[in-house]
Amino acid sequence: MDRKKILIPYVDAGSGHKRTANAIGGAIQDLYPGKFDVEVVDFPKAVGAKVSDKVMLRFWNMALGNPKFSEFSFRLMEKTHPLPRVLLPVFFYELIQKGNLYIQSLNPDIVCATHYYPASVSCIAREKCNLNYQVIGCITDPFTSFSFWADRKYDDIITASKESYGLTVKLGIPRHRIHILPFPVEKKFFNIQKTREQVEEEYGIDPKMKTFLISFGGEGIGSATDYVLKMEKSGLPFNVIFICGKNEELLRNLIVLKKKSRSRTKIIPLGFVENMHELLMACDFAVGKAGPSTIFEALTLNVPYMITGYSSLQELPNIKFVTENGFGWNIENEADFFIQLGIILGTDVLNEYRRNIARSRFVKSLRKGADSIAKFVVDKLSD
Repeated sequence: MDRKKILIPYVDAGSGHKRTANAIGGAIQDLYPGKFDVEVVDFPKAVGAKVSDKVMLRFWNMALGNPKFSEFSFRLMEKTHPLPRVLLPVFFYELIQKGNLYIQSLNPDIVCATHYYPASVSCIAREKCNLNYQVIGCITDPFTSFSFWADRKYDDIITASKESYGLTVKLGIPRHRIHILPFPVEKKFFNIQKTREQVEEEYGIDPKMKTFLISFGGEGIGSATDYVLKMEKSGLPFNVIFICGKNEELLRNLIVLKKKSRSRTKIIPLGFVENMHELLMACDFAVGKAGPSTIFEALTLNVPYMITGYSSLQELPNIKFVTENGFGWNIENEADFFIQLGIILGTDVLNEYRRNIARSRFVKSLRKGADSIAKFVVDKLSD
């Protein structure tokens, strides 16, 4: 008997959509070993839509480097809703045409997309190619929703909070199609095989100093790089694990700096990594932008989080979540950054924030997020 096919497409703009897709796909394979063919794919690359892929990546990088541009673009799309959805076939004609061919050849039994573009293209392909499968949209912004998810052709939409649920209802999606399930985090964050001491030895981390990890997502573009460079000059006693992602120029520059440095600040530059769970486990706190996946991965490991910027307005509620619950800090400038480092060195604030994280019901729910969505997808196959 042929195994049913589950397609989990994402768009690799940043890394959050990919990480949530991997979490869901991994959970299905763990819970139902050998029962389904699970395809987790970077949708534009998988279908061969090279132009669309470049356009999306260029737009995302512009948003990372220029928050004002990101805010303007987002507000414009929301104010002109539903016009951006109507124009989707115009701007991403290649993605739709090649996506149709790809989905027709794959002929999935269900689609669970962690980005709205492959979710919408899957609906278009279903209609155009006369296929029979369900489409589930999984919103990866845990506390908000926006107009691109307002597609009534989706069979179901998964959100992570009551706030996101309410906003999705306001966008015109029927209540019975919206489901609140915990945010998906990859299971490797709950099953780490190494000890902190082993990771410290592997990466040359000085156990006598506090350690923090800094990351700006897959593209390695963020505002706090200059802070760390000035920190190295000042000689503050920290280990800094700097994840550069795909930013090869930044990685090369930091490697050169590390070789020349005589500072007490120990910078450990790394490129794109697959063992974020191990590295975070070896840290006292983490630093990065307000993307939900990185925040939740840190909180899952009881690691306080320092936010140094955001890439889009959808991430603003994540800042509120972290600061109002006492899980971390929002840093608006260089002065804030160094003030907080001084507080971390001179007070017990890290233990206070760890206690807050450990008590959080929302954080505890992250452990079952991927499994909950995996079961939901499989249950839908039998509808």
